[in-house]
Formats: sequence, C-alpha cells, structure tokens
Amino acid sequence: MNRSLVYLMMNSNMIRIVCNAVGIATLLAVAACAPVIGPRAGDLVEGSPKTATAVVLTRLCTWKSPESVQFRLSNSSTWIDAPSPTMTSGEIKFYKTSWWKTPIPDSESFHQGESYVVKWTIPYWRPNSFSTWCPSASNPSDKTVQQTFTVTRAFSVSANPHTVELPAGGSAPLTVQVTRFGTFTAPVEVNVGGLAPGLTVSPASSTVTGASEVFTLSAATNASAGSGNGTLSGTSQPRTAHHATFTVMVTRPTVTGVSPSKAARGAGITVQGTRFDSNCANNVVTLAGVNVVPVSCTSSSVNLQVPENANYGPTQLFVTVNNVATNHVPFSVARSPGSFIDITNDIQGRRDSPRTCPTGEVQLDVTGSYVASYRRTADNRLIGSTIPFQEDTPLMTPYPGATPYVWIGAGGAGFSLCSTGIVLDANALDNSSHVLAFRFLRLDDGVSFSKAFDYFTAVIVNSSGTREHGSVAPDLYRSPDGTVFIAIVASAAGVQKKALVIDRQTGNTLGTVEFEGIGGNFSATLNSSNAVNIVHAGRNYPAISIP
Repeated sequence: MNRSLVYLMMNSNMIRIVCNAVGIATLLAVAACAPVIGPRAGDLVEGSPKTATAVVLTRLCTWKSPESVQFRLSNSSTWIDAPSPTMTSGEIKFYKTSWWKTPIPDSESFHQGESYVVKWTIPYWRPNSFSTWCPSASNPSDKTVQQTFTVTRAFSVSANPHTVELPAGGSAPLTVQVTRFGTFTAPVEVNVGGLAPGLTVSPASSTVTGASEVFTLSAATNASAGSGNGTLSGTSQPRTAHHATFTVMVTRPTVTGVSPSKAARGAGITVQGTRFDSNCANNVVTLAGVNVVPVSCTSSSVNLQVPENANYGPTQLFVTVNNVATNHVPFSVARSPGSFIDITNDIQGRRDSPRTCPTGEVQLDVTGSYVASYRRTADNRLIGSTIPFQEDTPLMTPYPGATPYVWIGAGGAGFSLCSTGIVLDANALDNSSHVLAFRFLRLDDGVSFSKAFDYFTAVIVNSSGTREHGSVAPDLYRSPDGTVFIAIVASAAGVQKKALVIDRQTGNTLGTVEFEGIGGNFSATLNSSNAVNIVHAGRNYPAISIP
C-alpha cells in the first residue's frame, strides 16, 4: 500500500526532516503533508555540532526552513530565542555551543543529565496546484514542532574547592578537576582567566591528561580585598567545550582597633586586628609617620611603644604585614601630662653669646646687632634663617598724652629644651612701640612662626591717689614635653592679662583665657586627657582641650 511517510531521524551528526510523497492518488486521499515530530528524543553532547537537514520533496504543500528556533530548560517556562538558521542548498546547520548557549546569561544553566526542549516554527511557504489539500494563503498554518533532549557532556571542568582564599602579596593553589563521561578519554586543554586586577595565574593554560591539575594563583601586595570570580574553560576537539567559574577571596591584614586610642610618647599600646604575623619582624606599625617594630605579636594583636619622635596630635595608624598594608585607623599622640614650667628668664633679656642646649646638640649665637642664630653643634649648620630682634621697647606710652618711656631689657633669645628656639622681639612690627612678639623656631625641621601681641602698659593708682606706671611684661611657660607653650601677655583691655595656649607643631593658638587684673600667681597643668587647666590668682578657669 502506498503511503506518505514523515519522520525525524537523529544521530550525533544530524536531524533530518523528510516529507516524501510516492503516489498522486494517495496524496489526494491523505491530509496535507506537514513536518511532524519524530519517534524519539535524542541525547546531545555539549559542544558537539548538530546538523538539521530539511529536504522538501512534497508535491502537495511546501514549508520553508525554520524561521524561529527557541529553547528552554525542561523545568522552566521561559523560552529563549536562538538565532534562526538559514537554508543553504536545503541544509540547516545549527551549532549548540555557539548558538544555544550564548543567549543564556549563565552558561552553567546546562548541567550534566539535564533536559531541555527545542521548538522550531516552520512556516508554510505556498500551495501548489493541489491547493484543495493545502492550507490557504490567508491561513498558512505555520507548523510548530518541538523535541526534548537530554544534555550529556564529554567532560566537565571544576575548581576544588570552589572558593580559593588568596592572601594579598601571596599565592595559593587552584586545583582544577577534569571529569570525563562515558567513553571520552581525550586530553582537555584548560584555560584559567577572568581574574580581577592584581591577580595572576601560572600557568595560564595547560593540557590535562589526568583527573586534575594544580595551578598557582598569586595576588599583588596592593590587590583589593574581597570576592571575585575567575573562569575555567576546558576544550577538546572536535568542538567540545565546558566552562565553569570559581571564586577567589582575596584577604588582607586588617586593623580593628587601637587601645588606648590616645597615648603619650613612650606609652604602650595594643593594636587589634586580623592576619598579623606572629613573628614581629614581619610586622611594622606606622603612626605619625614613624615606623615601629612591635615588641610582641600574635595573629590578632601587636604590642608596641609610641615612638619618642612621633608628632603630637591626631594621626593615622596602620600595620604593614609582610609588605602588605592594612587599613588606616585614627590614633592620637598625647602630650606628656604635668605642670607647665616657667622659662621666661631663659629668654627675656638674654643676649649673651654663645649658649648650648643641655644635650649639646644645638648652639645659640647672638651678635652685637641682636640677631639670633641657631646652629647644629656637630657641623655648625645654620637651622632656618637668622632671627633679628629689638633689645628694648622705645617710646612706651602709658596712656594718651603721657610722657613716653623706654622699656629696658625686653628682647632676648633662648631655648625650650633642645627642640625649640625662641626669640622675644621687643619691637616686632614696623618699629611700632605697641607690639611685641615671640618668634618660635622648630629646631628639628627649621620651621618658624610668630605670635605678636599688644603690650598695653597698665595704669595703676596708688593709695595716695598718685598715678604709677607699670607694664605687663610677657611671661612664657612650656609643657613638660615642650610641645605646648603658654604666653602670658597684656590684654587689649589695658589693665588685664591673658594667656595664649600655643601649639609648637602648628603655631596655632589653641585657646585664650582673659584674667581679671594684672597681679596674682599663675600656674597651668596638662592633664592626661590632653586638656590645659589654668589657675590665676586662686581662680580656676575652664580647661582648654588640645589635640
């Protein structure tokens, strides 16, 4: 008996759709010939080429090559478009590796043993002379056929473990496993890539003949901490491929805290954190620009003393562990607590030459023209510039219309410890008779600054009603460590004094206290909280906080 046979043939190389008519009488008696699904589902090895060949032999009705190809995972309801194949000499070539995987955001959506569905929409082309048995031109009745396939892989590549912990500045092994399926035994070319900046791998590729191979991941010392993905690509001919990802966790040593967060020079502190080296020689703590090797170390803490040459005030602290720097945290180098010391007589009226500081490191020379020069004793090197000053204050006028006087012996030069050169200029600005200034010179770096102030002679009336003229001579005090000065000077109010709290490092005025009257004893103390407590004439004034 004659019959029309429509079938789908599949093997590892092709899908063939054939519609064949063998008898006109029979063709008139049967339904219109159309592509239909074949007798069985097939298995596809990922990466292998597939060729679908559509040979249109029907004399009854004709369909084109598929104009729409979609696929979805069996457990998903979302169809994904694949590029439509083109008809060339009656053949449709369709490569899964390049076309079926590309539209999927996650290339790992296909897994060994998983099923997916492919759907072809094959449009009706045109009726022939036997139009009675074919779809009408107005209702072409495009044919949609679909088939379920099971994914098989010749092999897969994977990282074991999936996450590799990699220290910044160090290396770690990356084990790549190659799992072969079925009868596949060929070598697999494995490539490692997709690494974040600062990360490298050696070798970048390797031909793996066994079950696994070890690669070496390395991180630069400045590699950023955090997680990132790398890629594995395994290939084997002909056109068999598998891709996978792995995670690289870059770790860096970190500082989580400092105890105490404010400490004076020479005081002990503890830095808490992670991934420190228990060998102290491999840890360097940097604070206030000074590097210090800790005295005791564990993986979570290091102990050290605040260096004597650390700059005072707020700063940043970090630890460098095996050449890898941690994050920065705030720290403050506190001043040494204790009572301020009067150094007025070391400066005011001192015009002798030469003088050497107690350690013998610095020498002060004052010439006959009253120019102070500070020099290194070892090499006679001048520190900064020479500092001119006025010995006396001319034309000191107590009040308008009064007789001018001369303030004798005001100017001078001296030391604060061996760290600061100080000059009192009795005629500081443009020969004005109403301005004095302390000029400070940091002997460690040669930086200088001035603090100018009005002197304002006080006017006092004695018990008999006679006016007496007196002046408020400036006094100078230093903190125990010489990093803070207090200048007691005349107030602009005339019959009062004020205290200027001065930071040696910056030259900034940290605070001012106005006193009532010009008499009375003065004292000041720097407490452990870095605050200056001032007492004048038995009265306590509000504390002045300093950095």
